Amino acid sequence: MKKSYLKYLNCATIVCLLSLLLGNTQSITQSQWTQQMSDEFQQRSRDAIAKLSGSHYGNTAFENEKKSYPKAMIDFLAGNSEKAIAFLQAEDADAARNAHTLGIDFYSGFTLKG
Repeated sequence: MKKSYLKYLNCATIVCLLSLLLGNTQSITQSQWTQQMSDEFQQRSRDAIAKLSGSHYGNTAFENEKKSYPKAMIDFLAGNSEKAIAFLQAEDADAARNAHTLGIDFYSGFTLKG
């Protein structure tokens, strides 16, 4: 199976797909997916996690968060939980500028959406 499709997927797409995978609330009898479809989706998810994990996250300075947080979450899903949690719980790079909101940068609201 070719893995070239992975280069077209961005972190946000992967996170959305994984949330669908991990948050499935349908019972097996209600699902319209065949077992083959489910197995193929699981394999694509594993391929994407393997491909995207282990990379440098970046930083939390202003708009860099929109790239770094999804990378950290993918790394968490790949099993690198200590590194990912440490990054996600670290103080924001611009915390001093956002002291009035306890160091949380709400200006870049799209980050929270992601």
